[in-house]
Amino acid sequence: MEYFVILSIILGGILICCSIKYFFDNYRVVTKTEPTIEEKKSYIIGYIKKYHYIAHDIPNEVVDDVYDAYYKHIIKDDTSNVDLIVFYAVYYQYSSQYNKMIKCFLRSFKLGNDQSLNILAIYYASAKDYQNAFKYCLLAIKNKNLLRFQKFIDLVVEQNSVDNLNKLYEINSRLFDDHIYTKIIFDAIVKLIDKNGYTFELISIIEQIDVKYFDDSNRMLFSYKKLLTEKINLLDLHFKYSPDTKGYMEAKIDFLKRL
Repeated sequence: MEYFVILSIILGGILICCSIKYFFDNYRVVTKTEPTIEEKKSYIIGYIKKYHYIAHDIPNEVVDDVYDAYYKHIIKDDTSNVDLIVFYAVYYQYSSQYNKMIKCFLRSFKLGNDQSLNILAIYYASAKDYQNAFKYCLLAIKNKNLLRFQKFIDLVVEQNSVDNLNKLYEINSRLFDDHIYTKIIFDAIVKLIDKNGYTFELISIIEQIDVKYFDDSNRMLFSYKKLLTEKINLLDLHFKYSPDTKGYMEAKIDFLKRL
């Protein structure tokens, strides 16, 4: 009897040991440790890269919060950190929460991040909302952020939007002090003339631009501007020596429309 008891104990022990071994071999519990800051940065970079963004630098102070947003979907709505707000905007964009995305980019702009205007312009252009695309391009240029300048001009030509070209001159005529921007604008005017002819709107823009900005790099516009200036001067001279000069602007507009 004692023999069977001992044997049962031994067999029971063997069975328990085998069960424990089987459990650890097949259901091993892995304790998850918190990723290092470098691992979190790597995850964030991989996340935003999927959506064609590039993070040139991720400040250490926002890494934990950005990781929590992207990996755990935890957002700190009350933050005033510009970098963190921009990362949140990316999160909202690619979780299709576009209203929150726009609010984040606008908030980051108000806090001093001009790049947000460029991103909004890109977003609206890709969504074919050209009214807002022009709006944020112009706002970026007005704030001396010229990264979107060429894209803005391309969009003007593509959408045949002479009105927005006129707005560009109105908000920042000093752009013409830089030969590079002058050439880009003049090239756009020539392309628009090719598409539309010499419309009143285009002639009005050419008439506004100071003659000193024209040179031999674009002979066609230079010749046209020279002729236009001479005709306007004659018109000015006529009204200057007329008894009543009130009709000058009306006559000028009528003259431009007849060209």
